[in-house]
Amino acid sequence: MDEKEIKALQDRITALETEPLTVEQRKSLKYIAEKFTTMETEHTAMKKALEAERPGGNVSVNPGQKYPYKSIVKASGQWDLSGLGEQLHDIMRVAKGLGTPNRLAEAQDIAAKAIKAALGANESVPSEGGFLVQHDNAGWLAERTFNESMIASRCQQAQAGPNANGVRFNDWDETSRADGSHYGGFTAYWAGEAAGLTASTPKLREVDIQLQKLTGLYYATQEEEEDATALASRVAVAFPKVMRWKVDNAILRGTGGSQPTGVIGHDSTKSVTRTTTGTIVAEDVGTMWARMLASLLPGAEWYINQDCYPALFQMAHVVGAGGVPVWLPPGGISNAPYGALFGKRVSPIEQCSSVGTVGDILFANWEEYIFLQKGGIAQASSIHVQFLTAQNTYRWLWRLNGRPSRATTLTPANGSNDVSSVVTLAT
Repeated sequence: MDEKEIKALQDRITALETEPLTVEQRKSLKYIAEKFTTMETEHTAMKKALEAERPGGNVSVNPGQKYPYKSIVKASGQWDLSGLGEQLHDIMRVAKGLGTPNRLAEAQDIAAKAIKAALGANESVPSEGGFLVQHDNAGWLAERTFNESMIASRCQQAQAGPNANGVRFNDWDETSRADGSHYGGFTAYWAGEAAGLTASTPKLREVDIQLQKLTGLYYATQEEEEDATALASRVAVAFPKVMRWKVDNAILRGTGGSQPTGVIGHDSTKSVTRTTTGTIVAEDVGTMWARMLASLLPGAEWYINQDCYPALFQMAHVVGAGGVPVWLPPGGISNAPYGALFGKRVSPIEQCSSVGTVGDILFANWEEYIFLQKGGIAQASSIHVQFLTAQNTYRWLWRLNGRPSRATTLTPANGSNDVSSVVTLAT
């Protein structure tokens, strides 16, 4: 439906309003009128956005965005990835110097416009020498990456604002939960204490997180290039898994700088002493539980390396001359082991260290880890990197970063054992 058709229908609706109608008919007419007003608003906004991209161009936009490539959909239990494969194929045509297909250029306009809508009308979209994945399919890839993530999806999510390459803000410099130290120094008084009121000045600290680039490469053979659907299927499997693994691993053990800052070894992470070298015992689990900040316990979970399973199977509470298994059910090893400790889920992940070393088991609530992103996922292609082996190279680029929101562990209001949102077991 174009502008003239919308205008004609609106005129017809206006004319109907002057005619004798029943109450129900007027309600229906009002509903239709509101729908057309919404369509006109969307039409105007989309047209302005594209005219800003191509000043002076004759732009025609239809309400209800139509994508040049088929969207990723699931039918009969199978994902239809043909649209993604066709876009990958078109990008390779550009790399070979065969020109830019019209549908690829159109996909770029739509993706760039969608990002600008999310980040601000003045935001530029860096090409990085590549092409933005069609917006709906890029969202599917990113969503699948997060859905398969065991850590990043549970973090505190943040988006960089317009024209920004990161975020910088003041946060409470809280190192103690003692009265008068909450949130860096907030103080409250009961009415009977009014005679001794003392002004409080909360301490703040600057948090600076700058976006970094995570780049993935995929080498496709000429045979794969000839089958766009098969290529898309491989990309759809490889991209989420590789990106997920790298991001989750960086959140655990990243070194900062050009990558996220990891929690293992960070000053805000509480490391407790291991009872027995080289293994995990019930006392370790109990101590780790006690070092989690009480307010974060409801959302905390356990993460282990699968090498820890034998140690967990052996965990027992000593009762007299014997003991009671902590992990196994009453029926012994013939039944499935419990999937929780103290009622909290235990998830095996590859990023955890081997048993007996720091990082083999974590008790964590990721609400206090900031995960920053910006923009869409960009992809590019080159036929030059692996030309000797007849392989074409696809590159994927994702701008992100992350770090713990606190600088140190917290001293509790009562007691001397500091607490944290992430607890590990020392080597």
